[in-house]
Amino acid sequence: MDDQPRLTEILRAIGQQSRRPLPSRSFGAEDAFGLHVASTIEMRRRAWAMVYRSYLAKEFAEPNREGLWYGLHDALPSTTTFLVTHRGHDVSTMTVAFDSPVGLPADALYRDELDRLRTQGRRPCEMISLASEGVPFREGTEALKQMFRLAHLSATYLEGATDMIITVNPRHTAFYERTLLFTRIGELRSYAKVGGAPAVLMRIALDTAQARWCEKYGNDPGSMYRFFYGPEQIDDLMAFLRSARQPLDDEDISEYFVQRRPLISSSTIEVHRHLQACYPRLESALPLPLVPA
Repeated sequence: MDDQPRLTEILRAIGQQSRRPLPSRSFGAEDAFGLHVASTIEMRRRAWAMVYRSYLAKEFAEPNREGLWYGLHDALPSTTTFLVTHRGHDVSTMTVAFDSPVGLPADALYRDELDRLRTQGRRPCEMISLASEGVPFREGTEALKQMFRLAHLSATYLEGATDMIITVNPRHTAFYERTLLFTRIGELRSYAKVGGAPAVLMRIALDTAQARWCEKYGNDPGSMYRFFYGPEQIDDLMAFLRSARQPLDDEDISEYFVQRRPLISSSTIEVHRHLQACYPRLESALPLPLVPA
């Protein structure tokens, strides 16, 4: 029967008709670096492949046939993946996932700590899947700053998050504490998802970050505070994010989260219903099996 190919073609055509051209930003010497929001499956695959290569080299990941590192959180429309290129080559990536009935990746290790935030009315989000390759340390640090700024703005102004969390190797906590003003809120634990590597949960309260950064760095041109909050750039950055952040197409959700990996069908009923609400065309055009909670 040819119903399935025809359905796939219809879904893809609908997705392409509704998709806006994706903008990008440049930075660095000679504007050699490009900063992108990975809103197409092709760009997501490039980001997922970079994370996989990085994690495999560090023994955080087991080999898989696809050569990709992604999970159920990547299916959410709000999930935002950033991709940095240098003269056409992918060099850095980072993803920010927002809280929902799916939860956050760190719930697997720090559920109690995150639930305490939630019961206080906080709305956490999480930085995940950081990777860098083929770029010198200085440029890699600048790429991280560029991505973190966009993650911070997306979380604060577009998604209404109140806290950003991250699980980091203890070797890296000093950078997040001194430079980005995170604080530790979780004890040292072994993270099975990344090969049992040690992890520490860290947090920055987004609703007080602006005042803390101003106090730490000052308001002079070129300061870290102005980099994140300079009024001369906020409008431009927000316009970029609003244009560049787009959810994956329905057919990509079906292919990568149902057919290639049964991530949606193996979730709880609550999660399954949430994702069906996010992608209503999939409920009728591509039914997803319900599973018990």
